[in-house]
Amino acid sequence: MAVNKIEIQSATGDVYYPHTSSDIVKHGNSTLSAFLTLLENKFKSYLPLTGGTMTGNLTMGNSSKVIGNVQGNADTATRLQNARNITIGNATQSFNGSASISYTLTQVGAVQFEYSSDPVVNGSRIPTIFADGSEWLMTRSGGIVPHRNEGGYLGVPTRKFYDVHTLHINGLHVGGHSNNRRWELIPLVNDQGVMEIGKYVDFHNSKASTSDYTYRLQNDGSTLLCSGTLSQMSDRNLKENIEYLSEVDVIGLNSKIKKQTFIDFIREFRFATYNYKGAKENNFGFIAQDIQDSHIGKYMLRECNIVDFDPITKEKIGEKECLAFDITAYTSIVARALQEEVLLRDKQIESLEEKIKLLEKKIDALAS
Repeated sequence: MAVNKIEIQSATGDVYYPHTSSDIVKHGNSTLSAFLTLLENKFKSYLPLTGGTMTGNLTMGNSSKVIGNVQGNADTATRLQNARNITIGNATQSFNGSASISYTLTQVGAVQFEYSSDPVVNGSRIPTIFADGSEWLMTRSGGIVPHRNEGGYLGVPTRKFYDVHTLHINGLHVGGHSNNRRWELIPLVNDQGVMEIGKYVDFHNSKASTSDYTYRLQNDGSTLLCSGTLSQMSDRNLKENIEYLSEVDVIGLNSKIKKQTFIDFIREFRFATYNYKGAKENNFGFIAQDIQDSHIGKYMLRECNIVDFDPITKEKIGEKECLAFDITAYTSIVARALQEEVLLRDKQIESLEEKIKLLEKKIDALAS
């Protein structure tokens, strides 16, 4: 069956046929032909979906964005129109987009920091500080240790620390005492001029010495022992105002020693036994005050001050004057007294020999 005629009725009651001209079909208050012409004119002012050229500004509002490739210089540009300086720390570099820029840790005033993967300290991972171009140090709460044994430095000859405050070095207490112990510490001269040292002081006569010591001072209570000879320099080049005593001086006529012979000085010496306060050892010798007024004794006595310090705080708690004697001067005085005795005996022998000769002559005369 063929359909020869179709009618289309709009909502307003208008009747149209499939071949009715668009100039007749209504669209709102106008015709469909007029509406299509309006659409065509509007789309002529917009870019096509593909191709076409935009000759003005493209304005996009709100959060609109371009999705896809942008052709032209905006899609292929490798440089900024104006280069910019980027400063980090003390380093500034110019950036225009043509190449990457980078900064070293030294330039930005920083060190590399990360956590080590090795459980180095007590089985724990520790933070790592890398020193630029040299050994890197590992640190954790309470300590700084070199990454490699004997591989780190605290300061260098040209870059020294101003001050270091520490209690121990190589496990040894620094200065003073630790828990009232005088050993196992590093000697330190305090502000009172006191330096605490141990029982032994060992000397080595060369840096290549491998022996325990070449000379040792040893404290034994109130006695200071030495492992070898203790010598005093007596070179002429070290002295001045040298004046030799003549034979006349020997018999006590020199004004400097006030006519007291060295023999008389030794003859009048008062010897005593004693012990030093705080020491148990018995000693034999003399008391300085006993010879203080002696003219010769003044040559061997030395005035000095003894300062007492608190053993814990090291604060000065007292000071007193005392007398000490020069052991070298004492030895020289004894030697001088012996020389006087020898010279005196020589004179006596010479006198006796003269008397013997006279007696021999008298005997010979009587015999003849």
